[in-house]
Amino acid sequence: MVFGKKMINRKKILFDKDRQVVRARFFELKKVNKKHAPMFNLCTFEEYNYRPNGRKRSEREQTNLLTKLYEEKLYSLREKENYFVEEKKLINLIPIIKVMQQWIDHEITPYNKPITAKEYMRTCSLYIEIVGDHSIIDFNKQHATVFQSGLQKRGLSNAGIRKHQTQLQIFLNWAYSEDHLEKPQKLNKIKVFHNGPVIFSLSEVEKIQKCIEKSLLVASSPYQERCIKNHIRAFLITRYAVLRCGEILSMPIRNVLLEDGVIKITEVPEIGWVPKTRQQRLVPISPILKSFLEDDFLCRDKSEHWFLDDGLGRRSYASNSQLTQVFRRYVKRCGLEKRGRKPLHGLRSTGITAMLTAGGKLDFVSRIAGHANVQTTLNHYVRPENFDLQDTMNLLSAPPENAYVGRM
Repeated sequence: MVFGKKMINRKKILFDKDRQVVRARFFELKKVNKKHAPMFNLCTFEEYNYRPNGRKRSEREQTNLLTKLYEEKLYSLREKENYFVEEKKLINLIPIIKVMQQWIDHEITPYNKPITAKEYMRTCSLYIEIVGDHSIIDFNKQHATVFQSGLQKRGLSNAGIRKHQTQLQIFLNWAYSEDHLEKPQKLNKIKVFHNGPVIFSLSEVEKIQKCIEKSLLVASSPYQERCIKNHIRAFLITRYAVLRCGEILSMPIRNVLLEDGVIKITEVPEIGWVPKTRQQRLVPISPILKSFLEDDFLCRDKSEHWFLDDGLGRRSYASNSQLTQVFRRYVKRCGLEKRGRKPLHGLRSTGITAMLTAGGKLDFVSRIAGHANVQTTLNHYVRPENFDLQDTMNLLSAPPENAYVGRM
């Protein structure tokens, strides 16, 4: 790869598939006391691959783009470095709130989904509320301890506390790379013990479904009837397609491809939604779900655009929590509340576990569930309490004919 007239080492450029951005290491700015050269984002994959008018860039254009962006970023960083050197000489006290805002504006917001950026902003706000503003250069372990203690006093779970600590650690790593800190700061995060998802039994799933269906029969108004029909849709597509709550809320009807027998989980440009793993996947439609969807689509109004539609072409729910709350009420009505069990996510977990216990191949189940890799499926769903160990051992007494493929 050539930048200007000089050949550049390919190690400078990194294509980050998880964040969908092109990053670069700036070895020209590496400090003597730092192990690694600083790394910054140059552009998104979309900007790298396509011109503003939507036409695909040639390889030469891509190289020229990276050349231009690299040189501009290098110039900007050198200017900023000179600025901060002078600023430190004059002030020597840069408030952490100012550095956090700079991090949010230039590193978080441009390259993350709005909801993710909001979570990082929440971490910064909580830090300032609990610890208070202070010079970034003065940050130490005591500040981290006060932050953790403050989160505990607010009643956050260990998982919630750890999430904020992880996001604060990402900020501190960036602050060090930007020379706001003299040495790396490693937080001692609170320990979280993962017990895996708490699932429903088959009889409990059936009980919840009957409860929703019964509610539809006694609906007192067209509005209530429309709402409960959406509850049934959400319930059945979670039970038989193990979709995530956010995937259901953000799914337009066009992504249910009945003729092809699949549900397409992909980016939805009109609301700026992208899948959790940022990858498109196709979820097969089971016979039971297909039968329901065929009947359901015959009754749909032409103005409806979303799978969960309010009847006017708008999404019925604005957030995951709204739909989750609906199903929490159904679970409570059935007397099935259980500590650690999330109503809608628990139903998804039940379906994933059911496929595995029935002998579904781990790789296939992982792909259907939309996990980033099979390790996620292994860590959270392949657990002894979800399987009959005796039945598994009995397989050795009567193995399938294709179990042994070798010859003596």
